[in-house]
Amino acid sequence: MVKLLIFKKHSRFYTTTTSEAKDRGAEVGFKEGKHEYLPYPQTILDKNPNLNQNPGWE
Repeated sequence: MVKLLIFKKHSRFYTTTTSEAKDRGAEVGFKEGKHEYLPYPQTILDKNPNLNQNPGWE
């Protein structure tokens, strides 16, 4: 079962590790400059004042 999933062409891993990632991202609203990094949760930012929010998520 695991072997079959590893080599499945449309798995998430395959999509995010090939040039198809940008094309597939456009389908769901991927924005360059914002969606390369996820935002830090506010609780983490509150606990560490030296940490800045990732770009595009201020």
